[in-house]
Amino acid sequence: MEKQNIILSKDELKALAEDVVTKTLTGLGFDTAHPLNVQRDLQYLRDWRHTTESIRGKAIVVAVGIAVVGLCGILWLGFKTLLHFR
Repeated sequence: MEKQNIILSKDELKALAEDVVTKTLTGLGFDTAHPLNVQRDLQYLRDWRHTTESIRGKAIVVAVGIAVVGLCGILWLGFKTLLHFR
């Protein structure tokens, strides 16, 4: 394949880059005619991600807490049985 040099003006290069970016974003499902709506949608997704990460962290704390309470209960019952308390 032979290399060719293509000379473009600044305006032609800018138009070509805008066309490529628009086609790429449109192909990804973004509405390039309304960029503020796209920004709001992306902000919503970011907020949703932060919320789910927060919930996941709290769920882990709750699961560990339940396990610790259960273990303490088992130990207490074993201790009571060992000393024959009723």
